[in-house]
Order: sequence, then structure tokens, then C-alpha cells
Amino acid sequence: MVFSSILNLTVPKLIGLGAVVAGSSIARGWGESIKWTSLDEGKAMARRSSKPIMVVIHKNKCPACNDLKPKFAIDSDIQNLSRHFVMVNLETDEVPKSSEFQPDGPYVPRILFFGPDCKLISDVHNSDKAQKFLYNEVNDIADNMRQVLNDIN
Repeated sequence: MVFSSILNLTVPKLIGLGAVVAGSSIARGWGESIKWTSLDEGKAMARRSSKPIMVVIHKNKCPACNDLKPKFAIDSDIQNLSRHFVMVNLETDEVPKSSEFQPDGPYVPRILFFGPDCKLISDVHNSDKAQKFLYNEVNDIADNMRQVLNDIN
């Protein structure tokens, strides 16, 4: 009985339970080889592991998101660096209403970094003064991932 109930859990239900899933629909096209997790589980994992959190915020029908997504998904630097982060992937309707998740606006895609203490690292961003957390190039993302790792170590 319990076994059949487990088999009936879908990926979204497992994610809601805080599951860490690699190579599943939780990747949403952002990299099947990256270990993505839910925000709640990600916060707990960051505290336990002392790893920073990288949050990718996107929208399904966003042209900029859909342009960045395939480049992000296949970038070997991002894939390798992601092992040192707790990786969270959120659609806009899943983003907490807290200002730390939209420090300079609700645009997408936004990539935010949080320390192992789950506090926003607001000084790691791109060079655009209007939309600091918008990235168009994977090299800029990888560079900032390295910066976060250097800053917390």
C-alpha cells in the first residue's frame, strides 16, 4: 500500500516535499545534469553544507529566459561550478514576495546568490545599473559564481 502511494508521486509532488532531483522536469530546461532543489529544501541544505545558494528566476514564455536557458544548460563551467552551490530554479509564480527576491525589480531572468546563511549577496551582480541581476551571457554567470565561492571561502 505505501509502495503504491510512493509510485503515484509525481515530480512536482516530490519537489513540494523538498526532494533534490537531477535530470528531471525540475530542471525546466536549465540543465538536466545540475542537481536542482526546492527553495525550502535548498535553504536547509545550504545551512547544513555551508554552500551558497544560486537562485534562477524565470518565466516559461519569456524570450530572454528562453534565449539564456539552452546556453546555461550546456555550459560546462556552470555545470562544474554548480556542484559547489545549492541550485534552486523558480518560475515567477513560485518566488516569495520578499524584497530580497526582487532587489531591483521583478524582471526575468534574474539570478540571485545567497550565502549559506540564506541572506542575499547583493554585491554580486552584473554591470547593468538598471537590472543588476539580469544575465545575458553564461560567462558572466560563471564569473559571478566563482566570485561568490571566493568571497565565502
